[in-house]
Amino acid sequence: MFVENPPEEVTHSAFSIRLRFVCRDCLPRFYAYVLRSPLFRQSLSLCGGGTNISNLNQDILGRLQVPLPPRPIQHQIASILSAYDDLIENNTRRIKILEEMAHLIYQEWFVNFRFPGHENTEMVKAEKGYKPTGWKSVPFTEAAQFINGFAFGPEHWRNSGQPIIKIKELKNGITPDTPRYDGEGLNEKYVIHTGDILFSWSADLDAYIWAGEQALLNQHLFRVLPKNGCGRLFIFFSLKNHMQSFRSRSMGTTMRHIKRSALDEVQVTVPDRAVLDGFEDLITPVASLVTRLSQNNSSLRHMRDLLLPKLISGEVSVKELEAEMANQIS
Repeated sequence: MFVENPPEEVTHSAFSIRLRFVCRDCLPRFYAYVLRSPLFRQSLSLCGGGTNISNLNQDILGRLQVPLPPRPIQHQIASILSAYDDLIENNTRRIKILEEMAHLIYQEWFVNFRFPGHENTEMVKAEKGYKPTGWKSVPFTEAAQFINGFAFGPEHWRNSGQPIIKIKELKNGITPDTPRYDGEGLNEKYVIHTGDILFSWSADLDAYIWAGEQALLNQHLFRVLPKNGCGRLFIFFSLKNHMQSFRSRSMGTTMRHIKRSALDEVQVTVPDRAVLDGFEDLITPVASLVTRLSQNNSSLRHMRDLLLPKLISGEVSVKELEAEMANQIS
């Protein structure tokens, strides 16, 4: 992580190391990219010690070799890579706004019951308060099927094939560190596609819409398939809306997790067909745009990480790339 102009005095916790350069020929922003590049991270992982958790220390870091281009070149490379980060940050802000907008619509329709036509809908007494007539409250297991991922082990981890999606990939997307498997002998139910709903029932406890390529699902993650007429986006936002109820039922000390029985205990109020279809029609374009922006971010990160070693080695000309990027912006 590169910290520049923090808004207030901050400190860092254990298991992190603060790095400050004493050499005036080193540009911190440039080395922030070097240190987090896939190639350098692979070198770090080979040097890490420890049994259960790989770790580094200052002695190990002090022995590592890093490139030292002229400072003007460092500045040019950092500027080029920063342009990619600016695009990623802009997309991330747009994603957040779109997700918040969709969630507010869900809240308005299915929590506050102010859906289109609500003025002409009779309310009936429910277990907690009131609900529109014709709507029913059911356990999540009646609204969707929850398929747990396959128990992949180190014997399955390869360098080619389909990526294996763990909680790490839900957070960071597919990276060079993501293990792969050819899928031989694997049931089709463990294959996930763009747009699938994934529910991490261990550690993270959250719901996601997968925006990546076709992949294989690891254990500790549910693939969620709507059923009994429930729409995909309705189920996704219902899971997000009820996440606190799932988290309150979580167990464990070092790694929180929920039991499958929680899916029978937490209930969702399912509307009539017209309201379900209306919500899917309204939110689908929003969700599609979020997916495209997420895919764009993955491509930008991949391009940024590929560029760094090529720029340092001179395989790609810094000046030519700067000129090309300037033409694209103008």
